[in-house]
Amino acid sequence: MGKTTSLSWKEGLTLLITGRSTLMIMNHIITAINSTISKNKGVGISGFNVTEVTGSTISGNRSEESRGGGISGKTIIVNNSTISDNYAIGYESYGGGIYGDGKVIVTNSILSGNHVQSNAKYFHSYNPIPNGGAISDNPYGQENTTVVVNSTISGNNNAIRCASCIVVNNIFDKNDGYDVSVTSVGQIFNNYIDYAKLVGGNNFKRDNIQPGSGSLNFADSNFRIGSGSVAIDAGLSPSSTTFSNLFSMLQIDLQAVLVALATDKDNNNRIAGTAIDLGAYEYGSAAVAVPQPDCLFNWAENTYPQ
Repeated sequence: MGKTTSLSWKEGLTLLITGRSTLMIMNHIITAINSTISKNKGVGISGFNVTEVTGSTISGNRSEESRGGGISGKTIIVNNSTISDNYAIGYESYGGGIYGDGKVIVTNSILSGNHVQSNAKYFHSYNPIPNGGAISDNPYGQENTTVVVNSTISGNNNAIRCASCIVVNNIFDKNDGYDVSVTSVGQIFNNYIDYAKLVGGNNFKRDNIQPGSGSLNFADSNFRIGSGSVAIDAGLSPSSTTFSNLFSMLQIDLQAVLVALATDKDNNNRIAGTAIDLGAYEYGSAAVAVPQPDCLFNWAENTYPQ
């Protein structure tokens, strides 16, 4: 399939992208709402400023540019989205799902089946290890921060590679290699995570659930949790002092995260039980209807094409 593009410059930029194409908007803010970007030979979304993805699916994109298969950019904010089956392939490959060269903030999302792969045609005597199948920051950056909250990370290889990171209220399941690799400081609180798959850095761990402590009991292939899951009521309260202190350490906008966590990926209210659940979905909660546009890419400046 080729590329289909619809442009509306006065109200912003609206794009439907399919086939062998890559979306790249430089020096502007990209906002994707309720969009699907898939099966591109190249990065699904590539930006050099701020990229915001909400209620969207970024899947099946395959980049041979080494860094970023699904999304690549400076500051990346992902909420209520699915990032799946994307590949970053190259000599030193990073971020099959998401590659960020600054801050990466992910809430209420699914990251599954994303991979990084070193391409043998580039090899000499050095065989680099692929990093961050789901998420990776810049391996040589000094001020990179990755935040992953209430998301489900499953079936990726070497799932999350980060310098400094906050990893709270997530489910890690069936990832090949490591779940989280930290080069500086990691705050690992209230996750379903295997400590044997937590490597590197100075990791501060608290109230995590180890595999073998009980069943996740996924109700479907989309990782919704079912009755009896150990993920139910196992999260750290977003209104707690501990939660807010984590974010103040790394100068992350706590209020934006709290707004995102008011509902889950299905737009159901959090919290349904005695505490917030782990992962992208809240068990036993009611839906909240919030209308949103189909697909919107907003430019930071209201300019017209030359």
